[in-house]
Amino acid sequence: MILGEAYPRFTAEELRRRRERLLERADAAGADAVLVCGENRSGTGVGWLTGPPVRCPR
Repeated sequence: MILGEAYPRFTAEELRRRRERLLERADAAGADAVLVCGENRSGTGVGWLTGPPVRCPR
């Protein structure tokens, strides 16, 4: 029963590891900033870093 299941979540430790790895790579590349984009639930960058589904406030 797929619709009755809770949305799967990654642990806080996994999300922290992902952000740290991203920042390490940005630093190694000499980047001053990182832009992560996702819109209208499309793209996976924001959800990959934050966990919850990407949603637009209405």
